Amino acid sequence: MKKIATIVAFAAALAGYAEVYPNYALHCEVFASSQEWAKYPPELVVDGITGTRWSSGRTDDEWITLDLGEQRRIGRVILNWERSAGARYVVQVSPDNKHYEDVFSEEEGKQGACQVIDFRPRDARYVRIDCRERTTEYGFSLWEVEVYPPVKNLAYRCRMSSSAALPDHSAADAADGSPETGWRAPAGPKPQWILLELGSVRNLGKIVLDWGKVGAKKYTVEVSEDGKRYTVVHSRENGKAGEPEPIQFTPQRFRYVRVNCIQPLGNDGYGLDEIEVYQ
Repeated sequence: MKKIATIVAFAAALAGYAEVYPNYALHCEVFASSQEWAKYPPELVVDGITGTRWSSGRTDDEWITLDLGEQRRIGRVILNWERSAGARYVVQVSPDNKHYEDVFSEEEGKQGACQVIDFRPRDARYVRIDCRERTTEYGFSLWEVEVYPPVKNLAYRCRMSSSAALPDHSAADAADGSPETGWRAPAGPKPQWILLELGSVRNLGKIVLDWGKVGAKKYTVEVSEDGKRYTVVHSRENGKAGEPEPIQFTPQRFRYVRVNCIQPLGNDGYGLDEIEVYQ
């Protein structure tokens, strides 16, 4: 029994620090300066459903505030913007809803952006997005706001996409912190890929691939600042299923990580349980 526990602990250390973090914003109390229509109330940004949203009145200088219910140690905020996003906005935190501190400011916000914001950990109860200038003539519109404690795995809950996915095994399942879920894609004549967007350009040098039961035999790992020009940081032709693979490289600036699965191990396609990114 002791030997098994040691092996499990070693495997966990090898894989990294992947874990599930609580979203303090989920179903919390929310206030906003306005709402465009009754069907777009502020509480929809914390309902855990990315298909519902808050939309403000059609003016600049609007705000939305989340009450986390009690003081929390927080270090990450994720803003999932709709097309009518903030061009200029500031994320602020407060212990009492009176004295606010800026933890992030954006001057060139993009439509439909998923902005992942990591900052020096603070104790706070309130999180406010001070929306100052719109990208469209409509109101500020957010699908979802998430608030987390400080995270070690920078890929956690970031935006994911893929060339294909089997039912109940979406690309997002490879960034949820749980090895019990994962991305699966069918094998075929064409390679498959899965893409991670970190939400901002970062200078990093470690990626961990926690391969699922099917994995990939031949694959490459590429990084990019703009999602157009990619650099290969790792390639392998003898991959194994169920094998956590830490990839260390000279730190460089990137926002996107793409795993190109070129050859499967068998007829069951490809699988990646988790992708992790660290400093």
